[in-house]
Amino acid sequence: MADDPIRTQTAFIIKGGLKNKTGTLLLYPDRISHVGSAAMGAAMFGGAVGMAVAGKVAKNKAADKEAEGGKGVTTMALADVTEVRKAKSGLNRNLLEVVSADGTALMFAVKYDQWKPDVVAALQGAGRTVTDRGDTVTVQ
Repeated sequence: MADDPIRTQTAFIIKGGLKNKTGTLLLYPDRISHVGSAAMGAAMFGGAVGMAVAGKVAKNKAADKEAEGGKGVTTMALADVTEVRKAKSGLNRNLLEVVSADGTALMFAVKYDQWKPDVVAALQGAGRTVTDRGDTVTVQ
């Protein structure tokens, strides 16, 4: 897993309530991963400057941590993805949700409209057939 990510962004993985986890979302040619970061959670109390510094540090370390795997790393292979859709949580109505063949749904606090083109391109690059229906992309 030595390849470079196509796209990265500081993001929450949304699990509901207080279980949301701060970290970095990484899109690779064959997978999408979220790497949790305790520093990001602590930085929330340091205001905008604390978040900016912690975000930069977390993004720089995320690829290495993702390659190691383990606790705090959530990964879904693009070969398992059946649907990518715009989701909502609370007042936010433009979240990215990725669903696998076994029904697992991962929701990320990044803008669906901004990530969709890169996710679709990665899926197509992985040999998947994609049908774009606007707020939902089905994958075969």
